[in-house]
Amino acid sequence: MTKPQRSAAIEVEVSRGADALRSAELLIAQSLFADSVSRAYYAALHFARALLLLRGAEPRTHAGVQRLLSLEFVRSGDLPAAMSHHLSALEKQRSDADYTAEIVFDHEAAALALDHARAFITAARAVLGHE
Repeated sequence: MTKPQRSAAIEVEVSRGADALRSAELLIAQSLFADSVSRAYYAALHFARALLLLRGAEPRTHAGVQRLLSLEFVRSGDLPAAMSHHLSALEKQRSDADYTAEIVFDHEAAALALDHARAFITAARAVLGHE
């Protein structure tokens, strides 16, 4: 991938992440808590993918994103370890929200997921703005 292509791909990921965050906020306002949790995860995921593109990494799986994020950004100190934990927790909640009908999300759980996604995005934006 050329540098201009990489820059364009990063912008697409950031845009999709921002859209997913707005969706999560709209969904929680409509009491669609499981859907809000799912979109909060995808908001953070898109920003994680944008970060990895900075380093030329293009993982194909959710697990690959998490593994490479830890290797490329947490170990280097560019992201606090808590951000990796937020992404991991959000992925677990997303899986529960999408595939486990007996798990019911309430406003508190969805709000916490949104808080974690916002914290991750804030940290990601700081790194994206510096590289």
